[in-house]
Amino acid sequence: MLKKSNKFLETSRLLLEEPKEENIDMTALLFADPMVMRYIRNGKTLECEEAYKTFLKNQKHWETFGFGNVDVFEKKSDEHIGRGCLVHPAYQHDYPDVEVGYLLHQKFWGKGFATEIARALLKWGFENLQLDTIIGVTCKENIVSQKILKKVGMRFRGEEIYPGTDFKSYFFSVDQDSAVC
Repeated sequence: MLKKSNKFLETSRLLLEEPKEENIDMTALLFADPMVMRYIRNGKTLECEEAYKTFLKNQKHWETFGFGNVDVFEKKSDEHIGRGCLVHPAYQHDYPDVEVGYLLHQKFWGKGFATEIARALLKWGFENLQLDTIIGVTCKENIVSQKILKKVGMRFRGEEIYPGTDFKSYFFSVDQDSAVC
């Protein structure tokens, strides 16, 4: 069993924890799954080295802002089910918006975990960061993720280029009064 990191948030079924380096293998497994990654930016899986680079970018985001990507564990089984995020898109610290997101191992799809993660992170972001709005971003083909974003109160903002890439994505946003947390 890998060591888990410090608890960041807790829901009725989940623990959201700040990632630790010794748990990078869990994230690498997630990033190596073609079905999980098919709607993430260019749809390519990431090798272990790239997963580690992402971990380092996330650590810098945590150090700078006090929030970032989180490892998500199911309380009942203690299994790593995936990741959640509350980050400046593409870790671009000067980007004005903060993005909420989720990425789950396939065996945990369709159980409401992504919605639970999004709601917990939205609530935390509005209460602790006093953000005016929080965004969600999907590729236009990811209908399931779009439904989740709408379920938590987000509205379609438009098609934009995702920061640091040349990929067009669908951007959604929600303010504290409209969020379903």
